[in-house]
Amino acid sequence: MNLFLAGKNVLITGAGRNIGRSIALEMAEQGANIFFTEIDKERCAQLKAELNDYNVISKGFVSDISKIENIDFLYNCLLQNGINIDILVNNVGIQIDTKTIIKFNWEEWHKIFDTNVFGPMYLIKLISQMMIDNNNHGSIIFITSIHQWTIRSYSSYSASKAALGMIIKELAVDLSPYNIRVNGIAPGFVEEDENGKTIYSKHTPLFKSSINPCYIGRAAVYLASDSFSKFTSGTVIKIDAGLSLYNHIVDRSVSKESGQIFCRREGIAPSLYYKWINTFLQAGRRRLKGDTIREANSNELTELRRENDELKQLVAELSLKNSVLKESSNGLE
Repeated sequence: MNLFLAGKNVLITGAGRNIGRSIALEMAEQGANIFFTEIDKERCAQLKAELNDYNVISKGFVSDISKIENIDFLYNCLLQNGINIDILVNNVGIQIDTKTIIKFNWEEWHKIFDTNVFGPMYLIKLISQMMIDNNNHGSIIFITSIHQWTIRSYSSYSASKAALGMIIKELAVDLSPYNIRVNGIAPGFVEEDENGKTIYSKHTPLFKSSINPCYIGRAAVYLASDSFSKFTSGTVIKIDAGLSLYNHIVDRSVSKESGQIFCRREGIAPSLYYKWINTFLQAGRRRLKGDTIREANSNELTELRRENDELKQLVAELSLKNSVLKESSNGLE
């Protein structure tokens, strides 16, 4: 069995959970030795235990990548143990949920940029020099976000990811004389529940769900491997199931297509279906005019009762129509 990363030494930051963890496991499966950082001691130990199941060397460092002294300590540990890094994955990243410029906080912005941008840049300075000194044609991968292009409502986070998008291009050119490749992955909503299942996501056009982190891990393997990506640099791969494409137009078109599929499956006339949907929406909008139904005036209450009666009638018509169609189809068998 050919392993795409056999014998390669990988350094992954923030690898204790979700995307970072999946990158570590997917690369270990391809034969890479995994060295990783994680700020949480328990998650660090848990990942180390998982990596013991693979026939690779692994070591975790409890480290805060936003602090220069932590990075220096990490780098010196690598040097002292004769570990030359072939692949660097800058996965670590944080988001602080402060919205609007009115709530701008100087310390929060510094913390986000120290973690998402400045710390990784200092680490790249050290690791790229290691690669150059060892004539190592290495690979550097950033985990960015679709919010390097689309708004997130958390401007500090989006700004940090947008910065990484340009840094990838700059470093791809800067390090190209040494045959070091620099690329990125921009995920959408990546999460799974405790059973490893994806989570429903209304605004994701494809599958209407979150993305399993293993798919980001496999993309990282693709970018790390010379077999696949020897000539790929300065590129950001977007993996978001179409989430960044979502807008009000997509919402309408997807809803329309869903309605057509429902009509074909149930044998219902589209005109009847859309009449029912529009009546339902009108009733909902009317209810939203007040905080509670009790706040509506007597005329509105009368109208709501009329609409409710019409809804009941339409539902009955749909049921009757469906029954007739089913009887017709049974007769054709």
